[in-house]
Amino acid sequence: MAEGLYDRVSQGYDELKGEIQGLSNLEEVMVDTADSVLDTKRRLEYGVQQILLEVEAAVRAQGIKINGTFSSKFGTISEEILASQVLDKI
Repeated sequence: MAEGLYDRVSQGYDELKGEIQGLSNLEEVMVDTADSVLDTKRRLEYGVQQILLEVEAAVRAQGIKINGTFSSKFGTISEEILASQVLDKI
């Protein structure tokens, strides 16, 4: 009877040991997955930051170009208006 009890306890212990080992393996997989997710998040954030910087630079360059074009066009229009007023007065 004691031997049967010992065998059942031993078998239960072996099963418990196997379950704990399985949980340990699961924990390792979860930690590896979490690390991969965080690494992917960092890469995405870096990529988005790079895209934002490039878009900002492009917008700034186009803004400068548009400002120059408007300034040139309005300057030409102003000169033409002034020239026509001067000619009308003569």
